Amino acid sequence: MSDTRAVVAGSSFDTSAPVNSFMTESASVSTSQGAASLSSAFEMKTASPENTIHSSCEAGNPCIGSMTFYDTADTPSHPSSCGTVNNGGSSDVLALSQHVMTDEHCGKQVTVEYHGIFAQGIVVDKCMGCDKNSIDVSRHLFNQLADADQGNIHGVKWYID
Repeated sequence: MSDTRAVVAGSSFDTSAPVNSFMTESASVSTSQGAASLSSAFEMKTASPENTIHSSCEAGNPCIGSMTFYDTADTPSHPSSCGTVNNGGSSDVLALSQHVMTDEHCGKQVTVEYHGIFAQGIVVDKCMGCDKNSIDVSRHLFNQLADADQGNIHGVKWYID
């Protein structure tokens, strides 16, 4: 088993832990094989916008992620997670990621933007397969923003109104 700790400029760090952001600076790094020189100016590295969830996804600070479409819950025997039944071919509804969706989001309006085109939909469901910033929308809503043949588009901005 290898040691997962590193010593940089006299400080010890656990290198096995996941890191969303980190800093590097000029330093000498000691390893069991010998000394190596690490030199760079202070530099902040952060996760990409698609991997960082905003706490509110507001108009001035939208979430950025992927968008797919799904067949909405259209029978009373199989309602959406908000308890609704919708025709995805004619309704503008969407599902938020399971990582952010709460009951309080049900019925909220969401504005979605892709390549300068805006559309709005109502939260009715939870997307179990979406990452934190991604949304799953009805076919009708997807078709307002992109061609359904694309299936999964990236760089979609969205926020809860």
